[in-house]
Amino acid sequence: MTGARDDISAGRDRDVILRGPAVHDWFARREQIFETGAAPPQLFADEIVSGSFAAARIWHTAGTVRTGKSGGGDLRVLLQIESVAHLVADGRAPLELPAGSIAVLPPEADPLFAAQRPTARIELRFEAPPTLRGLAESTAPQVFSRDTPFFAIVVATVNSVLNSDMSPSQPGFSNLRSAAENLGLALVLSCFGGAELPGTREADLYRLAMARIDRDASRPELTVEVLARELAVSRRYLTRVFTAHGTTARDEIRRARLRLAREYFERGDAGAAHVARRSGFGSPRRLRDALDR
Repeated sequence: MTGARDDISAGRDRDVILRGPAVHDWFARREQIFETGAAPPQLFADEIVSGSFAAARIWHTAGTVRTGKSGGGDLRVLLQIESVAHLVADGRAPLELPAGSIAVLPPEADPLFAAQRPTARIELRFEAPPTLRGLAESTAPQVFSRDTPFFAIVVATVNSVLNSDMSPSQPGFSNLRSAAENLGLALVLSCFGGAELPGTREADLYRLAMARIDRDASRPELTVEVLARELAVSRRYLTRVFTAHGTTARDEIRRARLRLAREYFERGDAGAAHVARRSGFGSPRRLRDALDR
């Protein structure tokens, strides 16, 4: 997965078929180091990137990949599809990554991905939410078995995104990105035994509130009070639910608007006033204040 993130990066890398030194160059562009034996390496890959979000499917011949740190608080999730690989982290025993397993790499983790045979995997990168703050501060990669229905769902979703003609510059991509990120989060939570308790009223309200924020962040009139009213709960109760998840509704609204603003800037939309209006901030001053925080 791409190493140090660049919040203004966005684009697609489709139907990549490379052989020899070009394979090393492709990984180098992702700020990764690929090494192999005597035989010329081969690579087949597809990738889509938008700021802190990235999704990829990668097949390559035997070799090692220094994954690099993600930076910026981003989690990376590897879903091993084909053959057995290992994650080797400094000072720790190698972690076996058989087909069907899931590896979760915190932002500061920098393991070596090693495969002695041709290998395939799905990679997903997204910003770690406050619910996973403890994991985001860790430096140790962790591997889990496939015992979660989200494995197949995430693989199918990423494949659908990569098979489509969608690009980060197209309208609607932010909704597609949010769906993939939420599924990635659900996968990680299921691996760790569920930081949320499915079926509880608080967990359901939190998920509903986050979905409403993702959908309506571009509305300048969306505030914590408005959100609580539309969800038919008191502001105090909504605040308590978000506090239990280590965040606030106000911060999540601001974060969603910042994501929209960055997407508009990436697309080259002219002028801070235009971006501020389209992303829900309402004024360039509010947008600047949010960017400076």
